[in-house]
Amino acid sequence: MSGTTKGIVLILLCGMVVGGAPLAAALADTGAEPGLLVYPDVPTEFRYNPAEYEPITSGHPQFNPQFQIGGLSLWDKIEQRIAYEVFRAPQLTGFSSSSNGENEFVLMANEFKVIVDGFFTQPRYLGKVCVRFVPDPPHSTALIEMAGEEVDFLIQTIKPIDVQDITPEGFYSGTRSVHIRWSGAVGIRITAYGDKNNNLVFDGGMPRWSIYVQDNSVPVENTSWGAIKARYGAE
Repeated sequence: MSGTTKGIVLILLCGMVVGGAPLAAALADTGAEPGLLVYPDVPTEFRYNPAEYEPITSGHPQFNPQFQIGGLSLWDKIEQRIAYEVFRAPQLTGFSSSSNGENEFVLMANEFKVIVDGFFTQPRYLGKVCVRFVPDPPHSTALIEMAGEEVDFLIQTIKPIDVQDITPEGFYSGTRSVHIRWSGAVGIRITAYGDKNNNLVFDGGMPRWSIYVQDNSVPVENTSWGAIKARYGAE
């Protein structure tokens, strides 16, 4: 599995060729906010929307053994290429079809690192990057701590991302990694975006994918970080 240089952002230009296949469903770099991809640093499954992706085996003419798990790769049906970016998750365990139409990395954990990935057809600089949290259910009071600080308003900015590293597939990439601890909801959905207009709002439509993390052992209630430490023995 290829996982050396992590990174991709869904802003891809029409006409660029990757592995011989054109990126037909590209989004031009307009005034929209660039929606960044996120990966967990722990074992995770990728659930895909079958309208956008499908698993392929060695019988497929575009199958690449460098991008496979258990003999299965993932084909991007819209862009007509292997979904290289999915394999950049450092501990990807496999794929399954999504029943909710989401493309998401799914895991069960209260503490892990989120890798925020940037990727483009040329070097670029993302000066203001935001990580966004959506509790599940939406009315639950979730306590979220990122990089040792409590997250206010379910959005937290992180350091800029300099997209300079060349990937084996011919793109440029750059990453940031942030530590997450959370409690108080059935689940949390995590996305990231570059905030071009400096208002903390993602104005670019639906992100390409998200992280969905859950832990049903934590009651859905307002709680303190001290209570979480006592529960899990955190220092």
